[in-house]
Amino acid sequence: TDKAKKDPGAARDSFADFSTLITRFPDSEYAADSRVRMVYLRNLLAKHEIHVANYYISRNAWLAAANRAKYVVENYQLTPAVELALEIMVQAYTEFGLLDNANNAQQVLEANFGNQNSADATATTDEQPTTQPRSWFSRLTFGLFD
Repeated sequence: TDKAKKDPGAARDSFADFSTLITRFPDSEYAADSRVRMVYLRNLLAKHEIHVANYYISRNAWLAAANRAKYVVENYQLTPAVELALEIMVQAYTEFGLLDNANNAQQVLEANFGNQNSADATATTDEQPTTQPRSWFSRLTFGLFD
């Protein structure tokens, strides 16, 4: 199961506890491990916000989705979820009719992440498969009996 889809309360509490540990005991033998765990928890919390934004998109609640994505961009800048948040902002603002905001989010997305998504999409759609798809039996036996 994806931990980011669960209630983030325990993750927030853990983040606060690790932060307290680092603040009060910066030279502790546990400080380095706490920093690593805090990075993991930040990524998890940001991913949770993305899941919530995607739920709002599925319900056509465009403004709520844009606000969740904006929260990720403002509060979790160094997480991998920022790119997804900007994509959600572009989609939500476009659907809601806020084209200036959508263009701004698109510019930030392109400036920070380039055109990775469009290049990957064209590469996968232009390529034709050269082999037949493997059968389930072949997949289950890792190709030993092909």
